[in-house]
Amino acid sequence: MDGERAARRIVDAVLRRRARLVLTPAARAAQLGHGVAPGLTTRLSALAARALPEPGGDGTVRQGHEAGKPAHPLARRLRDWGSALNDRAAARSNQTRPGPRTSS
Repeated sequence: MDGERAARRIVDAVLRRRARLVLTPAARAAQLGHGVAPGLTTRLSALAARALPEPGGDGTVRQGHEAGKPAHPLARRLRDWGSALNDRAAARSNQTRPGPRTSS
């Protein structure tokens, strides 16, 4: 969801003193799914969390003999698919993370 649209909806919900706000159809579907099958959605959420990159965010393995190698290709593809809207919004708002610093 576009950040500006989300912000407008959040402010509107606060002004109307709404206790809950579900912003996207995907979030609404997840909420319904959790209501119907909480155990299944918890397991699916755990699988999705395992596909996320380690802190640092570049998608490389950080430990052991595989350090520095790219994470599993499926995990990277899922991460890229899931963060596409966020990445576009960050680019539009000029909020992209700067690259690594180089010493001069």
